[in-house]
Amino acid sequence: MYEPFWFPEKTASVVAEGVAAVTALAGLLLAWRWRPRPGTP
Repeated sequence: MYEPFWFPEKTASVVAEGVAAVTALAGLLLAWRWRPRPGTP
């Protein structure tokens, strides 16, 4: 990613990293929202 030239493989890598970051964030938010609360049966 440190080369000054852009080519299709590098663009695909950037897109894949963006998708992975958004998916990870969504997973964290969903896990935080639906975790069991203390005192819940």
